[in-house]
Amino acid sequence: MMLASDAQSSRTRLGLRPEDLADELGLTPDNVVAAKNLDERTKRLEQFVKHANECPTCRARRAYIEERFPPMPPMPHRGWLAIAAPISERINRLPVWARPAATGAVVFVAYSLFRLLVLLPAIIRSPVRGSIAAIEGIAASASIGAALGFLYGQYRRLRDRQPSRAT
Repeated sequence: MMLASDAQSSRTRLGLRPEDLADELGLTPDNVVAAKNLDERTKRLEQFVKHANECPTCRARRAYIEERFPPMPPMPHRGWLAIAAPISERINRLPVWARPAATGAVVFVAYSLFRLLVLLPAIIRSPVRGSIAAIEGIAASASIGAALGFLYGQYRRLRDRQPSRAT
């Protein structure tokens, strides 16, 4: 992988201005400058991490905090991520073989809930029949999604076991 500093030294050796390099690569000059700044930020971050791991004062401060305070709470999520992130975390705690089935079930249920919103006026007109149909539909949807997800997971396991064929 070429770092921004490598690209800059190559650009200088070739006598290209940032605008010329951007034109050659099909980028804007701002992209070339941003890559240089990103490389500098990465170097500063690496220096900071190295310092924090080697400095006795920083290590003592970290040990003091870890001994006296509980771990930080998870970062809050906004919008739809407030729903999706906890579901994803729970799915990732499942055994590897069960994750595709759980993911399929969640996706199918989410789709069914969306359709349920569209059908809400019909459910309101006939609450008993509509509620029963909605519950049955969500259960069927979860079952179908789980089955398809499980089949996909098994297919993926078989595919990953087979050696790749060179063509």
